[in-house]
Amino acid sequence: MTHAAPLPPQVVESVSTPERVETHLGTLEFPLGVPTDETADRLYDHLDHLHAVRGFLDAYSGVNLWAARRGLADVGVRDHDVLLFSEFMDAKSLVLTGNADTVYFITFLDLTEGPVVVEMPPLTP
Repeated sequence: MTHAAPLPPQVVESVSTPERVETHLGTLEFPLGVPTDETADRLYDHLDHLHAVRGFLDAYSGVNLWAARRGLADVGVRDHDVLLFSEFMDAKSLVLTGNADTVYFITFLDLTEGPVVVEMPPLTP
């Protein structure tokens, strides 16, 4: 039977879990390569935070559209109506990424009654 040559200490160290790791979460401890209860709790708390941030970011666009539709309905703009902004936007416009050289229009389509055909004028992006 052949015996494997012993591994150099540098190789063993490079593939081993360190006992302590300094992170922005604080010092994480891994005695014998196993996280302590405090380290595991800290990492799970951080994962919970990351999941909450992800949930917020994933829902943000949908909530924004829902609020826009509700706001338009509150001022009498119904589904399938087209709201045309008759002037260019300026610095006083409350639109996040509005341009000062674009004519804007918006509509919301209600598809609960079935498909809707939308015809756009030529050269409308």
